[in-house]
Amino acid sequence: MRPAYYNLNKINLRLKIWGLLVILCLNFNSRSQSLKNEINLNLKKAASFKGGLFDSVTFYLDKAAALNAVLKNDSVNVEIASIQGAFFLHDASFEKAFSWYLKAYELSEKKQLHYQTVTVLNQMGKVYTRQKNPGKALEYYLKALSICNQYNFQTKKADLYNNIGYTYLSLKNYGEGEKYHLQALKIRMQMHDSDGLGRSYSNLAYLQYLKGNLEQSRRYFYEALNLRRKLKDQNSIIRSVNDCADIENQMKNYTAALTLLKEALALEALNPDKDVRLAIYLNFNKVYNNMGNLKEAYLFQSKYYSLKDSIFSTESSRNIEKLESKHQLESKQAEIAMLKKDNDIQSLQNSRNETIIFALIGGFFLVIVSLFITLKQFRDKRRAHMALEQKNQIIEDKQKEILDSIHYAKRIQTALITSDGYINKCLNKLKSNN
Repeated sequence: MRPAYYNLNKINLRLKIWGLLVILCLNFNSRSQSLKNEINLNLKKAASFKGGLFDSVTFYLDKAAALNAVLKNDSVNVEIASIQGAFFLHDASFEKAFSWYLKAYELSEKKQLHYQTVTVLNQMGKVYTRQKNPGKALEYYLKALSICNQYNFQTKKADLYNNIGYTYLSLKNYGEGEKYHLQALKIRMQMHDSDGLGRSYSNLAYLQYLKGNLEQSRRYFYEALNLRRKLKDQNSIIRSVNDCADIENQMKNYTAALTLLKEALALEALNPDKDVRLAIYLNFNKVYNNMGNLKEAYLFQSKYYSLKDSIFSTESSRNIEKLESKHQLESKQAEIAMLKKDNDIQSLQNSRNETIIFALIGGFFLVIVSLFITLKQFRDKRRAHMALEQKNQIIEDKQKEILDSIHYAKRIQTALITSDGYINKCLNKLKSNN
């Protein structure tokens, strides 16, 4: 029987081994999470750049790609291609945008990343929407919707319903447009998505406006405004207030329209947006024209064109900046290429380190298993040897007992039986007497 300390040492050894393996796994998981966080940060930075800053976008996407070379996360590669596509879509470079979205789509399809596939198809539809090609846009929206129905992606489904509804409106198919917008509204209500509900109500209001149902349009616009006031999303509130002012103007409620426009202008001053201010000035002009107040109408018309000229000048300056940025880009390409090369080398080194770590863990595990097997074999062999020695000892003891018994019986026999010499003496004596 084994002593108690033998089993205790055995348990302690196993605990130490498992503890070491857990520590190695935790360290690896911690490093992986740190890499994921850094990748997400670079993707977020890349997505934040718009309008000609392609070198900045490329810089952060290259960093994300280099870090992802260690994790090998296909979802990140899809996101990188999608951000490239979004950048070119924002700059109205539709061919380049579609090319990047196509790369993202092919990768997401290959790796069966269904949620991202839906997102990319939706963006490909938006490319055609921006190009005023509703038929082609609808093809991609419906394809994405088919995947949504298969995997029940409710949030994405609501977005697609809105896009499909908008596309049907552009085709002047108001019946189909209203059907899809109402389906989006139903999903938003089920999900208690206030922001999405605001967008759905605005879309339905615009639909009713196109159909000439001004009262229904007004109701939907105010529903959207009330929701956005609760969310305290100032930019959305400004747009909704302006929309409500526009519908009040259409319904000849000029006092209400002016009150709303003054509120919109005050809110825009706190959250400057020149495009929104243009829309507000235009609505002021329309209201005062309808009221017959030509002096105020002319004032806001002047403000409208002055601001528009300012925006045009800003855009011209921005175009010049784009040209300068393009020129600077050429000089930075070598630097980015060098950085990419360094990142590739670092990624290769990281990959090698990762392989070494796994090899060490695997080797350590094999050593432990081999040790356990060797110890078990040694223990079994020793037990067999001890059992054999015990059997040999038993045989020797039995043999000794048998030999001792034989010797004892022989002594008794010798003591009881007359010796041959005595018998011969007696026979010789008898012969002599005869």
